[in-house]
Amino acid sequence: IRLDRDRDGYGERLAYAGHLDAIKPQLAVAENLAFWAALHGGGDIAAALEAFDLAAIAERPAHVCSAGQKRRLGLARLLVAPRRLWLLDEPTVSLDADAVARLLAVLREHLAGGGMAVIATHADLGLPDPRVLRLAPLAGRSAARHTEPFLAGDWA
Repeated sequence: IRLDRDRDGYGERLAYAGHLDAIKPQLAVAENLAFWAALHGGGDIAAALEAFDLAAIAERPAHVCSAGQKRRLGLARLLVAPRRLWLLDEPTVSLDADAVARLLAVLREHLAGGGMAVIATHADLGLPDPRVLRLAPLAGRSAARHTEPFLAGDWA
C-alpha cells in the first residue's frame, strides 16, 4: 500500500484496532460483529466468535463484558471486516495468556494468507520474520529525512 500513490483507496484496505475497542455497548457480542460485517461486507461471524473464544457469550450485551472480553470482541472485528493491512496498537492489553495465543494464531493465519500487520507493542509476540522499528533512536529527529533504513523501504 503506497499512501503517496493511492490516497483515496487505502482506507478500504486497512483495519485499525486501537485502545478503544470500537464496540457498541448496547449491542450483544454477536450483534457487534454483525454490525461490522454488514458495514464492511464481512466475513463469518461464527468463525470470529470461535477464534476469539466469544461463542459462549455471543448473546451477552457488550456493556457487561470484562475488559478482556471487550478487547477480544474488538479484535474479532478484524475477521468480519476483512482487510489486507491491520494496524494494531497494543493488541495484547487486557488479554490473558490464552487470548494472546488466540490472537497470535489469528495473526499468523492472516500473514500466511498474504495479509500484513503493523503492530505497536512492548511485547515480543514471536511472529515469524518481524521487521522491528525502534522509535527511541528517532526521538527528536525528523522522519522526513528517512535516515532510518526501515523508513526508506517500499511497502507494497
